[in-house]
Amino acid sequence: MLGFLRNLSIRVVVTTTLGCFALLLAIVAGLGYGGTHIGDQALEDRTQTANRVDLLQQADMLRLKAFARLEAYGRMSLVGLVGAMDQQKQQAELQELITEAGKILADFQAMPPLAKEDGRKLLEKAAASLAEALDALDQQLQAWAKSDAITYNRLEEDMMFKRGPQISKDLAAGTTYLEAHGAQQLADYRANLTAFAIIGGVSLAVALLLLLGLRAMLMGLVVRPVGEAAEHVQRLARADLSQPIPVTSGNEIGQLLGALREMQDSLVRIVGSVRAGSGSILVGAQQIAG
Repeated sequence: MLGFLRNLSIRVVVTTTLGCFALLLAIVAGLGYGGTHIGDQALEDRTQTANRVDLLQQADMLRLKAFARLEAYGRMSLVGLVGAMDQQKQQAELQELITEAGKILADFQAMPPLAKEDGRKLLEKAAASLAEALDALDQQLQAWAKSDAITYNRLEEDMMFKRGPQISKDLAAGTTYLEAHGAQQLADYRANLTAFAIIGGVSLAVALLLLLGLRAMLMGLVVRPVGEAAEHVQRLARADLSQPIPVTSGNEIGQLLGALREMQDSLVRIVGSVRAGSGSILVGAQQIAG
């Protein structure tokens, strides 16, 4: 592995390492953005779930309140305890309760539908039961206003023994599903956060290892060889040709050492030629002197 790195260009190694480091940082940043987005989505989903439960319960509470008061007012009117003026006031009060319950139910039905079909059907069934009950309650109110005892009693029994239990059953099923759905949303969000934290931690650890590896590589393949090259240059400057200059890599530092070795070889040849020429001159001078 070290031999392979020695033969690679330093520019390529540094650029690749820094590119990988930048990629890992981008991954961490992406995970942070994704975690924020998922958190916002989870908060929105939880808010919608809570709103659905709250709207259903509010509408049903107003229905029960209107039915209970209608029962009380109806019994009071039967024994003559409610005058005409009071009865009109009570009818307006009950009509306002029923209308308010209908508006809340409409707000519930206007919310975005659930993605899962089973939950969507449960909520649609609960909303339909509640809408039918409010319509029947309005008919009962009109029957009381018209003193139609037969219709009033029929609707009263229908609400008490048929519609009431069915609404309670449907609302309980829808509320239970919404609570389970909300708990699952929270569990999924926590699982995603855990996965993101693990991936982010691994990415940061790998990035740190890359930086440490880059530092070790630069120290081993650049700093130390450059120091050795400087020593060779100093020896060449002193005309010290006794130390060989090894070329241990094929990168830019190896090219520098190769150039220094060629320079050393050239100096050796020049020195040899000078010595040979000096020897010939000395021999010739001795011959002339002799």
